[in-house]
Amino acid sequence: MLFTRILQGVSGGVVTVVAMAVATRLVEKGKRGNAIGIILMGLSSSLVLGVPIGTFLSSVIGWRALFIIVGILTVVPLIAVYKYVPNIKEKEIITIRMQLSILKNKKIVIPVIVTLLYIGGYSTLFTYLTPFLQAKSNLIVSQISGVLLLAGISSFIGSKLGGVTVDKKGPRFTIFIGLLLQVIMLLLLAIFGGHLSLFGLIVVIMIWMLVTWGTSPAQQFYLVTQAPRSPDIALSVNTSFIQFGFALGSALGGYVINISSVSNLGWIGLSIVLLSLLIATILFASERASKDLDQSLSKES
Repeated sequence: MLFTRILQGVSGGVVTVVAMAVATRLVEKGKRGNAIGIILMGLSSSLVLGVPIGTFLSSVIGWRALFIIVGILTVVPLIAVYKYVPNIKEKEIITIRMQLSILKNKKIVIPVIVTLLYIGGYSTLFTYLTPFLQAKSNLIVSQISGVLLLAGISSFIGSKLGGVTVDKKGPRFTIFIGLLLQVIMLLLLAIFGGHLSLFGLIVVIMIWMLVTWGTSPAQQFYLVTQAPRSPDIALSVNTSFIQFGFALGSALGGYVINISSVSNLGWIGLSIVLLSLLIATILFASERASKDLDQSLSKES
């Protein structure tokens, strides 16, 4: 089971990266952000629908039969991709050394650290959101299930909205606003989580999910602009750091619960995302200063 899970993780990561890379090549330059958002929208919607549907079907037909059905269903997208997606050939072969060398590029390393931190802060709380809500509020299990469903829907919408915003406002604006709103929502959950009404709690969590998933296509598109000669490598590295963020956040959340209380997860997630916002702000400010300096020197010359 562990081995098959590893294969699923590897293949899933490959499909996600290649899908985003191909999507950016099939659209006009001004619509690349939206294309990445659509791919991530498919990813987030699968998380929203897959868990409850899979849980229900496994209780009805058993997990073995469900695995067989899922395996058969994968033939459908396989045929669709083979039939409708054009064959895109790279102009140059990308070696393993070239892929590893991109980690020496500060234009790539610093943004993926931002990814690692905000995803880590997100998963620190979201992984344990049910016990967090149980500890901080008087919600019953059915109400929490409803909140989680709305949170999933918000992540679906956020992926699409983030892609559209990137094309209209640019990746830096979308990333900064997304991280800022994440910090504000986590602060509200940490301070007022137990005092918010059900409606207020739903609104805060939905906005948090919306902006978190809305930040992802902006981050992916930003990396594409930073590595125009090797966008596939940049996307693959960022996807790896997203997975690292999920793993580290979940582990950190479990450690916090073990040594203190689940109620502290809001503050821990807030601190990590706040650090991500700080790094992104410094990065964008330095890029703007460098751009202004270059323009000033060009005018003088």
